[in-house]
Amino acid sequence: MAKRKKRTAVGQPITPAVLGELNALGSWPGQDGELKPGGTWNHSYRIWTCHGYVSSGNETVGALRLERKSPSADGFTLRTRQRVVHFGGIKHSIHAEIRCRADAIGSMAGWTLASKYYGGKGPDRSDLAMSRRGICIDGQVTLSVAGKTCMIKTPRPVMSDWSLFEAVQRMAPEGESPTFDVLEHLTVHRPGHRLRYGGVDQVNWSGTSVKLHHYYQLGQGMLPYEYWLDAGRRLVIVTTGARAYILDPKAYEKLDGKTGSGKDKRS
Repeated sequence: MAKRKKRTAVGQPITPAVLGELNALGSWPGQDGELKPGGTWNHSYRIWTCHGYVSSGNETVGALRLERKSPSADGFTLRTRQRVVHFGGIKHSIHAEIRCRADAIGSMAGWTLASKYYGGKGPDRSDLAMSRRGICIDGQVTLSVAGKTCMIKTPRPVMSDWSLFEAVQRMAPEGESPTFDVLEHLTVHRPGHRLRYGGVDQVNWSGTSVKLHHYYQLGQGMLPYEYWLDAGRRLVIVTTGARAYILDPKAYEKLDGKTGSGKDKRS
């Protein structure tokens, strides 16, 4: 019987340096012009997961696109599009549109979300499709889904995990956010969170030496998130547990090529 090859565990939290060692970063995402965090922009990220070992099981499993648009004195709109590929080629697609206020963190005023599963060998799973709406007025969140409503009272502003990708780009170096609540994926309430500055990391990104500003998020009921921004205030890496979001303008094209989905128009 052949002896099983011993696998080496990663053995440390996922950071930009660890992502580089695991060959997860890809090429440095060059920037055309200066990012205006408070203006209009769009970013795409590869969603990459680590299965715990250095040389096996680590892969890109999804893509996320964020678009900030229509900034005004009242706020702005954040559109999100996410696709994750599960076992057997089944895809989970989420589209959301969030109306954000013109405050320090862009807290949420209202939102819509649509979720569906499709692909794989079987038919589309229309029975798993879901849509929901939400509003936040005067400390009360009202969620509506399938004709039913749920109300959450909170004295704090409310964010989504996707909204924080936007908010951290507008924070000052060495800054700290007000305390907020998170609706994870616009669904699950996580109270009492805060963003804090964590210093500067010098990282070798596929041969390019870059200075990244580090922020971290702590709060109740969810895995810690960490964020790294380049010198131009672009959010280039987010990590949480074994998952990383890596800025990549061709994230969706690479995901299509990997899964064989080609010109799939459904997500």
